[in-house]
Amino acid sequence: MKYKICVPVPIKSVKISENINLLNNVKDLNPNLIELRLDYIEDLRYITTDFVNSLIVHIQPKIPVICTFRDPSEGGQVQINIGDRVKLLKTIIKAHPTYIDLEMQIENHSLNELIQLHPNIIMLFHLRH
Repeated sequence: MKYKICVPVPIKSVKISENINLLNNVKDLNPNLIELRLDYIEDLRYITTDFVNSLIVHIQPKIPVICTFRDPSEGGQVQINIGDRVKLLKTIIKAHPTYIDLEMQIENHSLNELIQLHPNIIMLFHLRH
């Protein structure tokens, strides 16, 4: 069985230069995938398509990118209502990451809406201990 290594990267800064340095260090590890955890940015105004794209172009096409904005019930760092979260995910999708990571608990209407915008959805279910 061949394993794939995915390195999750918490994006905490809105400064592109800080993120590029972080991403360069991660790329040096030669992972198969890089996951951008965008739910670490507290001021959501900074999560724009241009911002996300500036991160993605530093990684793709050499390494596929998964973009995540995790719900707080699944370990996300920012409390946000589902409507604003879907709007934010749409903004992230416009930056064209390889994959979008969603939780299985997301409501069907929102899930269908996002699937229509991006065909490569990774669905996760986190078990509670």
